[in-house]
Amino acid sequence: MDGTDDLYIGLDLGTSSLKGVAVTAGGEIAARGHSPYPTSRPQVGWAEQDPTDWLAALRQVVQQLIDDGATAARWRAIGLSGMIPTLVTVDAQGAPTGPAITWEDARA
Repeated sequence: MDGTDDLYIGLDLGTSSLKGVAVTAGGEIAARGHSPYPTSRPQVGWAEQDPTDWLAALRQVVQQLIDDGATAARWRAIGLSGMIPTLVTVDAQGAPTGPAITWEDARA
């Protein structure tokens, strides 16, 4: 890996954090990032998260990858995964209208 290899980005929106990795076509890890976010449990059986926390975590992880040498100009593809089922309602502009109801929630 010489710092000019094409990179493929993996991002995982997990139950407790967003994780990211940049790998070369040969499978070498070029950079990693991680950013936790909280789960609110306002009532027994409930598990909610603020979707804006996910966006903040995404920004932080992307910056960690870049700071670790995975410059965006080298990115060739991005793969995403996320916890499911998790319900997020949005308004007409795509902004969250309330907390996300995660898969851990008894209402899900």
